[in-house]
Amino acid sequence: MKTLVLYESHTGYTRRYTQWISEALRADILPLKEATSALLRDADLVIFGGSIRGSIISGQDRMKKLAKKAGSKAVLYFGVGLRPDSPRTRSLLRRNNFGSESTVPLFYFQGGLNRDSLASGDRTMLTIYQAMLKRRRSIHPEDAELLQIMRCSSDYSGKEQIRPLLEKAAQYTKQFES
Repeated sequence: MKTLVLYESHTGYTRRYTQWISEALRADILPLKEATSALLRDADLVIFGGSIRGSIISGQDRMKKLAKKAGSKAVLYFGVGLRPDSPRTRSLLRRNNFGSESTVPLFYFQGGLNRDSLASGDRTMLTIYQAMLKRRRSIHPEDAELLQIMRCSSDYSGKEQIRPLLEKAAQYTKQFES
């Protein structure tokens, strides 16, 4: 079975998760910008990961179009963001990227924040987002935790977070072997 892992990463956390997934599945790895529908057609399973900006998985629109051109290829999606993993975070991610009723396989991995590697525009957006959260009349406990996380550089990434995605990929492998 041929597995292709594609990614779009801005600060390196998504790429790190992509590398771990690729190693675990012995899969080919490629940045999304280098992917073609022909490459997707040749793969039995495609996994795509993107960094999360404003609760949108970067590159997911392009990925959906490529998958459709490749013959409506099944894709496992994952997003990497700063928020702690929770049902609320996963629900928000699903709703804003695929619609609340979507059954697209979607996973979330917590990354980190490296303030030194942020582009100036990203630093500005982070500051604006922090200000927006602080101005709310009542702050959800997860948002309060996020405000604390955003105060300094941090790394919450870990290989153990990819386990559910690897288990789902194994289900696909069994389907292809049958």
